[in-house]
Amino acid sequence: MDIKCSIVIPVLQSYEPLRRQLLYFEQFLPDDWEVIVMDDGSDLPIMEDPNDYNYHLKIVPTGDYRNWSQPAARNAGVKLAKGKYIFMPAVDHIVTPDVVQCINAEKFIRMNFYRHWGVLEYTDDSKKDVIIKTDFATLQRYGLKENLIGRKTVPYDIYAMRKDIWLEIGGYDESFVGKYGGDDVAFAKEYAKYIDGKVRENPEKKPDYEIRLRDLIYVYPDPARDLLGLFHNLKR
Repeated sequence: MDIKCSIVIPVLQSYEPLRRQLLYFEQFLPDDWEVIVMDDGSDLPIMEDPNDYNYHLKIVPTGDYRNWSQPAARNAGVKLAKGKYIFMPAVDHIVTPDVVQCINAEKFIRMNFYRHWGVLEYTDDSKKDVIIKTDFATLQRYGLKENLIGRKTVPYDIYAMRKDIWLEIGGYDESFVGKYGGDDVAFAKEYAKYIDGKVRENPEKKPDYEIRLRDLIYVYPDPARDLLGLFHNLKR
């Protein structure tokens, strides 16, 4: 089977939030998608068994214990990816069915997403299923302040993109390893340069290269307890 999209997720610690996302994928991930979890130097290895899930899942230890090694982990994950498209979730976000449906329905070079607030919670004590919640009462329990309700942003590090274009640009600059951020902005700038060049060569195709913004529920988990994330805990 040809893989349409590969979700590449660098992970550091955050074992329970990762498990919730993996369980959530079981509800909607298509057969022609895959998930690649890069265990980016966690203190204890991620013990989730890919065979326990009903979709294509790889869990790959990087053996990299440097601070902020996310750029290298993402690059390594893309090298393993089989999809025509790659999807790069941020380290502190939930991937929802809306995002997957949007990527499946469109032909694009790169697609960015708005982010909103929400949490994934287990449905019962068995911890075998999860539900997404976005109501303010639930979010208050996790510490979300009222003044943040309705806030939406479009971060650089949440996007889907054609893998061949990603590889042509060259991936993430690994000189940012250890510098705590900046790699996503640098990659976005390289992408912009690439698109500018393509538009100059083919001005009639400008709409084909424009970044599309989608107003989707693409949400933070556990906004108070786990601000650094669903997939990453940078506190060494």
